[in-house]
This record gives sequence, structure tokens and C-alpha cells, in this order.
Amino acid sequence: MRLEETYSSDDKLEFDDGFLDETEDSGRWDYTIIRPFEFNVGAALSLRYLSLSGDVDYRDWSQVKFDVNNANIDDSDYREYIAENSHIRQNYRPVMNYHAGVELRLPAVHTILRAGYAYYQNPLRDGSYANDQEIFSGGASFAVDRNVSMDFSYRHGWWEQTSYGSYTPQGTTELLTSERFLMGLSIKF
Repeated sequence: MRLEETYSSDDKLEFDDGFLDETEDSGRWDYTIIRPFEFNVGAALSLRYLSLSGDVDYRDWSQVKFDVNNANIDDSDYREYIAENSHIRQNYRPVMNYHAGVELRLPAVHTILRAGYAYYQNPLRDGSYANDQEIFSGGASFAVDRNVSMDFSYRHGWWEQTSYGSYTPQGTTELLTSERFLMGLSIKF
């Protein structure tokens, strides 16, 4: 993935004693991010009223790499990107992610019920099981007529995240949750 980025900043910091600090900065970045090796495999079984599906996704996050244009190799800012490659190799690992789903069709009431589960492993080498993300979802589709249906779904996810800062050098662990309710309208032409 190739990125071209142009930035600028104009900061003015005024202190209570009247001291004024002004800085301007601008630049242009041009680099490529090399994505990790990825392998997916899945299967599905579809019967008259029931469908089951699942897949496994393997990604080696330690292979993510910043690649800079050789013309910029001596620029100190670009050297930071190159140094980041070593950090990525040392601190990231391969992961396995899992997805499973079930769909039940109820033709007598023109309804489809759906449920799913997803598990996303934390790519950090020192991450704990608690940092992995788990998501449950459920939904329904109701046929309004032959060409129109209303879709509703809900998903709930959770994981732990530890962050470090100047006020929390020992780290702060938070339990994060994600709640989403989605609604859609499908029209077939």
C-alpha cells in the first residue's frame, strides 16, 4: 500500500509570563507499507432452511514493513520508519482469527434469523488472552414484499486494553466494549 502524505502545522504557544513560542512545520511523506502474509480458509454448508459457515484467517503481523524510496534513505525522518521495522519484527506475531455463523430461514413468516461469532487474536507478542477481541452478533431479516426486506442486526464485542502514559507509568487496564445496532433496507431490482 503506497502512501503519499502532505502535512503542515502552525503552532503558537503563549505563556502567562508573556513568552511566545511559535513553530511552523511542513513536509511530504512518500512511503509504502508492505502488508503481512495472509491465508484464509473457510467452509459453508447450506441446507433448505439452515446455513452454517466458518473461516480461519492467518496473518503474520511481524512481516509488516515500511519501505521508503531510496532517494529519501538519508533523511532522518525516514530512518525512523526504517527503525520501526525492527520494532515490528520484535513485538508483533502471527495470529489466527476465527469467524462462525448460522442462518435459519423461516419461509412461513418471511423471516431469516442470523447469529455469529468472531474472535480476533491480539497481534502483540506480549499481549494476553484478555487483549483478544470477541464479538457476538445476531440479526433478523423480514421480507416486506417480494423485492423489499428490512434487516436488523446487533453486535456486542469486548476486550481489554492496557495503556501507559506519564500519569500512569505502571499502566492502566480497561475493559472495552463495543455495541452496535444496524438497520438496513434491501431492494431487489
